[in-house]
Amino acid sequence: MINEDATIPEDAVLKVIEGVEFSGRVNVEDTILLDNVRSAIRRPYPQIKPQGLNFERAALVGGGPSLKTTEHELVDLLKERAALITVNGSYHWCLEHNLIPKTQMVMDARPSNARFVKPYVPHCRYVIASQCAPEVWNAVEGYPDVWIFHCVNEAEGAFKELLDQHYLGNWYGVGGGITVITRAMSLLRAIGCVRFDLFGVDCCFLDGQHHAYAQEENEKDRAFPFKVYPTGHPELEQRFLCAPWHAKQFECFLQMIRVNGHHFQINVHGNGLLASALAMSADLQIATEKGET
Repeated sequence: MINEDATIPEDAVLKVIEGVEFSGRVNVEDTILLDNVRSAIRRPYPQIKPQGLNFERAALVGGGPSLKTTEHELVDLLKERAALITVNGSYHWCLEHNLIPKTQMVMDARPSNARFVKPYVPHCRYVIASQCAPEVWNAVEGYPDVWIFHCVNEAEGAFKELLDQHYLGNWYGVGGGITVITRAMSLLRAIGCVRFDLFGVDCCFLDGQHHAYAQEENEKDRAFPFKVYPTGHPELEQRFLCAPWHAKQFECFLQMIRVNGHHFQINVHGNGLLASALAMSADLQIATEKGET
C-alpha cells in the first residue's frame, strides 16, 4: 500500500518545481461532490481495497496526442499479455482501434462523463469514483463488474465523515493528485500493480492537439510555453506548450515519483513533456521570454 506522505515532509512535496507553484481544484463545487458521494455509496457496488503485489504489466492509457505515434508500441505490449487500463475518452479511442480494455476508470464529477462508460464491453471491469455524478452510475447499471473507489484522503473533513458513517470507518481513500491518470496509477498500485507502461500521458500539447481525439471540454484551453532541459545544461532545452491542467498533471507525477517512485516501475511512451523530463532527470522552468504566450 502507498503511504503518500511517508518519505518527505509536506512543504517539500508541494515544491516539486523550483520557483513555480501550482494550485488545482475539482471542476464542480464541494456541495455537488458530497451529494454525488452520498448517492453513489448507497448503490450496491463493492469497494476497491488494497491487495497483495502482482507483476502483471499494466498498459495505462491516457488521451494524449502521442497515442497516434505509439499505437504500435501499445499493440506489441498487449500481445505480451499486458493488461489494458483506460481512463475517460481513451476507452473509446481503444475500442475504435480494436483494443479491448480490461478496466475502465472514471473520476470526473461532471454528468457528461457518463459517455465514458458506453458502450458496454464484456469482461471489462468498470472502476468509478464515488464523486462521479449519478448519470455515470445510472449508465453502468446492470453491468456485471462495477467497483467504487474514493478520491479522498483520510484526513479530509466532510468527505471522511460521510464515508465513516456509511462504511463504519471501513473504507480506503485513493490519493494521487487531481487528474484521473495519476489517481488511476495510485489506485492500481494499491491493488498490487508495480509495472506501468504509460501511453498518451504527455502533459502537453503536441502538434497543436490536447488529445488524440476530439474532446469538447478542452477546445478553449490556453497554451503556455514551458522548457525542459538536463540539470546544468540549458543549451539542451526542449520546449513544450502546456495548458494549466497539463502543468498540474506534470506536477502530480513529479510528486508521486519523488515520494513513491521506489514502489513501482514506470515507462512513459511517446515524446511529450513527461517522457522527455524523466528521460533527462530534468529541471522544468516556465519559458518567460518576451513574446511567448
